Amino acid sequence: MTAKDLSYVLVVDDVAFSRRVLGQILLRFGFAVTEAESGLDAIKAIRHAKPGLIFLDYMMPQMSGVQVCEWIRTQEQFKDIPVIICTAHQDRKHVMAAIKAGANDFMCKPVDPASVATRIKKVLGFEV
Repeated sequence: MTAKDLSYVLVVDDVAFSRRVLGQILLRFGFAVTEAESGLDAIKAIRHAKPGLIFLDYMMPQMSGVQVCEWIRTQEQFKDIPVIICTAHQDRKHVMAAIKAGANDFMCKPVDPASVATRIKKVLGFEV
């Protein structure tokens, strides 16, 4: 499997700069990227076209990344989508909440290309 085999990667963050940084890293690795600025927008994007991978910000207004992940895991047609939750918080409480919600992995901000590549390899099983 390669980046070109995935439909697209969905990047969800309420901070535009964070979306752009992660999106640019993913583009350099050859992924098609779609962005959403809220949990509700993420659900709309997922329903519109199933992504191959989702990066979710942990803390967003209205609907957190954890809540979006929980929703994904209850939807039969989407429950197998790999989810990586990203946050500036590195404490055990946040990590455990993300994993309990069904996230495949957890990544701390600020993101960098090496950590993104490592996480993708872990959840998708291929080098980027």
